[in-house]
Amino acid sequence: MARALSYPVKIYEFDGTPVYLTLKNVKRINYTFKPDRINVSAKPGTELSIIINFIEENRERFQEKLEKIKNRDQQIKALENQNITSFSKLLLFGKEYNIVYRSDINSIKLASKNVYIPEGYKELNLEFYKTYIDEFIQTELEKYIQNRLKYWYHKTGLKCKKFTIRKMKTLWGSCSVNKATIRFNFYLAMVPKKAIDYVIIHELCHLKEANHQAGFYNLLSKYFPSYKFEQKILKQKVLPCQYLF
Repeated sequence: MARALSYPVKIYEFDGTPVYLTLKNVKRINYTFKPDRINVSAKPGTELSIIINFIEENRERFQEKLEKIKNRDQQIKALENQNITSFSKLLLFGKEYNIVYRSDINSIKLASKNVYIPEGYKELNLEFYKTYIDEFIQTELEKYIQNRLKYWYHKTGLKCKKFTIRKMKTLWGSCSVNKATIRFNFYLAMVPKKAIDYVIIHELCHLKEANHQAGFYNLLSKYFPSYKFEQKILKQKVLPCQYLF
């Protein structure tokens, strides 16, 4: 194990789920979950016994995460077989909106309790239907992030040159310090707005403090004292999030 592997290697089985290891330059043991596997990364030279002990010491957390992932996967598969008219709720910013179809509109509209969708959308196939829903969600998220970036700039002086939104499977946000750009996860649109604010200020702080060192957390605590609570909210979510019910 003296050099980094370019591919994952199966090292263990956790309650019947294979664990695959990749060696890379990381500061600590990292892990991600899929319905049929667990991916672990550790720095070159880490003994297998240390990695396996880490997994077993966190057995309860691993079991809980795997169960959530498998349940989410089953929900996604069930969703793929659903009829459009079976959807009755849309999740946006942590709130469930009733889906109401109307014949007098030609674009999706949001109200206090309802999301109004053109009647004609029911005739689309599921892929096109979700495309229109995704475009609506992304527009709403873009507007919110744009407004909050302005707010945080005036409060902190921290500013990014550009931001983008895309669907990501593991990260809520990431940034390029050199380019001063931030990438936000599309699925942030499913969580409460305060949790979105946490991700925004988290990434903005990275533009000044690139690494997760004391300076970064001091800066984050200064501008967002409740960040640990919002971290817990996000950790309870399983990506990708379901938003049509």
